[in-house]
Amino acid sequence: MGIDWFDGAVMNCTWEGPRLNDVLLHAGVDKVSDEDKQQQKHVQFASYGTETQDDSWYGGSIPFDRATDPDTDVILAVKVSE
Repeated sequence: MGIDWFDGAVMNCTWEGPRLNDVLLHAGVDKVSDEDKQQQKHVQFASYGTETQDDSWYGGSIPFDRATDPDTDVILAVKVSE
């Protein structure tokens, strides 16, 4: 699972991209049922574009409930200001 740094990371940049919830809804993924919530589903990401220091790819995940929470601004970052 990914690391939530809370206030541990500081950046002077602006991330841009669509809300992950909107992307999932557009792809036909609905909310998790109460029965499925007990399985603790995650949204998983992988990137093979650039090698990392520990592996040839990067991967991470976040809980499905967080990814689909309309009150949480989780974005699928596609651009960052410099």
